Amino acid sequence: MDQITVNDGRYGVRMGSNAGGKLSLTNVDLDNQSMDGIVLSKSMNLVLSGTIQNAAYCGLKVLSSSTSDWEFDGLTLNNNGVGITHDGSGTMYMSDTTMTGNTQDVTMSGGAMMEYLEGDLDDAKV
Repeated sequence: MDQITVNDGRYGVRMGSNAGGKLSLTNVDLDNQSMDGIVLSKSMNLVLSGTIQNAAYCGLKVLSSSTSDWEFDGLTLNNNGVGITHDGSGTMYMSDTTMTGNTQDVTMSGGAMMEYLEGDLDDAKV
């Protein structure tokens, strides 16, 4: 799917525990969600690019139930409570990502790891 816009609501995109298969969300515009822009819980082949902004909590959130690695290229995460929260146990690979205006850019817990390449990140907000 290309150029999906979601304004307001609790979540822009929420992956349930039974999600699987492949999903391509390119050039998304998720704006002003009352919780999270996108929530990931289970391994699947996911292509995601675009802008996630003004989410009250997380722009991009990986739940603690996730043991998968995730890879994203070309995201803009602006003015969210937290740009990325990774509570799973896999590695998140981020490239060509821009984050501005978030209260915190990245939070991680448990066995979560991140590799961040080619993007803007405020070290004081990690």
